[in-house]
Amino acid sequence: MDTVNCVQRAIDFIEDNVCEELKSETISSQAFMSSFHFQRLFSVICGMTLGEYIRNRRLSLAGIEVETTDAKIIDIAFKYGYESPESFSRAFTRFHGVSPMTARSQNGHTCSLAKISVQSILGGNSTMQTFTERGYAVKENGPVYYTKNMDQTAKWFEDVLGWYAGIDQRNDRGDGTYGCVLPFLEK
Repeated sequence: MDTVNCVQRAIDFIEDNVCEELKSETISSQAFMSSFHFQRLFSVICGMTLGEYIRNRRLSLAGIEVETTDAKIIDIAFKYGYESPESFSRAFTRFHGVSPMTARSQNGHTCSLAKISVQSILGGNSTMQTFTERGYAVKENGPVYYTKNMDQTAKWFEDVLGWYAGIDQRNDRGDGTYGCVLPFLEK
């Protein structure tokens, strides 16, 4: 098994067990590496530490749950490994920029970190890392495009992605995600 597949296997293990206690030794064993070497390789490939990735994925998933469910915030905090509502609230606010209660009452204010695909990172898919002015992020299967003009974005979807309409039944149900435009708030 090559290194890329080994690291992806470990990331898949993290995703499958994100609500469980995760130890670097257990994760690195999924990649058939020592914890020391896996953590160094993970940081180089992914641009963040293993601990940051796990924490940010948990907070990202917690943000989705806070916005889309009626579950108690304390239950969500415990589900994602936080021992107190206060520690969860501090971490949530630091990651999302709003408190859990604000996120629940004003949908659309949470950040997200998608599952890492090592193949995409190494395969050349590029994403813009910074965007300093308020605008909109447009994501289409990996690359991220930024715009402040929604009319221009709609025209872009029509011109560039118009061929999507010709694809019949992108999945078994006959529907698919053709694109997503979300407000991108300045940090």
